[in-house]
Amino acid sequence: MTRPKSPTVLRLQLGALLRIHREAKGLTVTQAAEALEINPSQVSRIETAKRQPTVMYVKALCHLYELDDDLTEQLLVMARQSREDGWWQQYGFGPAMSTYAGLEAAAVTATTFEPTVFPALLQTAAYAEALFRSGSGYGPDEIRRQVAFRLARQGVLHHQDPLRLHAIVDESALHRHVGGPDIMRAQLEQTARLAALFNVTVQILPFTAAPGIALGGAFSVLRFGEATMDDVVHIDGPLGAIFQAKKDDVQRCEQLFADLSRLALDETQSLQLIRNWITRLI
Repeated sequence: MTRPKSPTVLRLQLGALLRIHREAKGLTVTQAAEALEINPSQVSRIETAKRQPTVMYVKALCHLYELDDDLTEQLLVMARQSREDGWWQQYGFGPAMSTYAGLEAAAVTATTFEPTVFPALLQTAAYAEALFRSGSGYGPDEIRRQVAFRLARQGVLHHQDPLRLHAIVDESALHRHVGGPDIMRAQLEQTARLAALFNVTVQILPFTAAPGIALGGAFSVLRFGEATMDDVVHIDGPLGAIFQAKKDDVQRCEQLFADLSRLALDETQSLQLIRNWITRLI
């Protein structure tokens, strides 16, 4: 099964294309808005994907930029598809979580570092539930919703064109017995199974690695392989999610991940360490 198109990414791509064509006509946001007799913020929010684009506005912008019929129709199709609900909408999360799910659903590769627990895309239902029960403050219904959403996200690893995931996990995650020995053993077994997939790489950052390199906390970098899509850094913390697409910041995180990968155990050594822990928990 191929991955469905992500409305989130379609909005970002449509906005980028409209910005490119506006700039090609030598128009500022204010000039384009004045020509359409609308507020400049409406043009800006369409270009930055902060609002759902209406077909009416996209058609008017295409006419203003003197785009041909074929290109106009292509952009109108993108506008219509970008207004459809992604699968994640059924879970009713806010903009930050929905945005991340939409980006993750369309990414070509993801590199992620977790200093305390196993990454969400590798977690079993029981492990995820134990994490939420241990201090999230969520009630039973919210925990079920969070776990179901987390499991649904993992579908990106199993499509015909799956996400290529490279995860680095600090060794402390192996020592932290989330939910007890049985849950922990099942989590380690699932991690080993997923690490055997061609599109999944798992490395363990050992305690012997220089401690300072892991002090920055968890982060992920999503890459899309599209000219109109910038790579994105995602950092999720107690005060909410941060998304950053600035090239300098993305490159800084990519370099940090490369340094972590160099200091981590290789795939074979990491898998052996995981299997050793499974044996300890039997």
